[in-house]
Amino acid sequence: MSFAGVQGMGKTTLAKILANEFDAETLFVKCATEGTLDVLRTKIQEFCNALSIEGRQKIVILDEVDSSSSSGQNNFMLGLRTVIEAAQDDTRFLLTANYSTKILPAILSRCPIIPLEFDKKDLLQRVKFILDAEKIKYGKEELKAFIEESFHFHPDCRRILNYLQFCCSSGELVVRLNKVVDSGKEDFLKDVMSKALTESNLLDVRQFYLRNKSKVSDFVAFGSDIYNYAADNDLVTEDGMLKLTDQLYQLNTVIDKEAGVFGMLTAVRRFRK
Repeated sequence: MSFAGVQGMGKTTLAKILANEFDAETLFVKCATEGTLDVLRTKIQEFCNALSIEGRQKIVILDEVDSSSSSGQNNFMLGLRTVIEAAQDDTRFLLTANYSTKILPAILSRCPIIPLEFDKKDLLQRVKFILDAEKIKYGKEELKAFIEESFHFHPDCRRILNYLQFCCSSGELVVRLNKVVDSGKEDFLKDVMSKALTESNLLDVRQFYLRNKSKVSDFVAFGSDIYNYAADNDLVTEDGMLKLTDQLYQLNTVIDKEAGVFGMLTAVRRFRK
């Protein structure tokens, strides 16, 4: 199977948990640095061909497989398809990726994507468990406020937990970043829209955007802000508004939402009045 989605949602952690639950002999491969044809032919294929100790299940975890090296065609994935087929009797493969679109369809047909989803109820249960385990003081209203605010980081579990740790630094749950985050996002929106409209070089807009993108917790919501800002201030042509409408719709379905947001800024620039 494959787990795909944004950074911090727990793909690698879940893959390791599954391997541990099966008590499997596990080979972990960081494809960002080891995703080469040589590693596939030696390290991975040798693991698949070796006899399992005491008949235990064998599992290969290919972490960030979408980052594996390629030259022309992706030789690693082309070879991986054959290895998976040959080893299917006693070896299972767990793949993680930030962008499933970069994985060959032949691989996805053998390792289908399992969606990782959670809602506010799931988040509430987990946060309450952590607070109780760490003996953190909290009230019902503070807990509710934290869930509402931190869910803007969804589905980045890592960022939610980092924020929880920050809010509990005093030994008590204190939600305190909402106004600061909103203010920073609003200022960033105004600045990046101004640069998209006035800068002569698109690269300057891109660099400013990348330096400040951490101020955006929800790219879909930020895309909506771009749309409304352009419409309310009459910044783009009618064709531009139609283009932004189409891009905002697509932003809800694509995996790389960050790239989609920058695409909207590019449209603002192209169709400016």
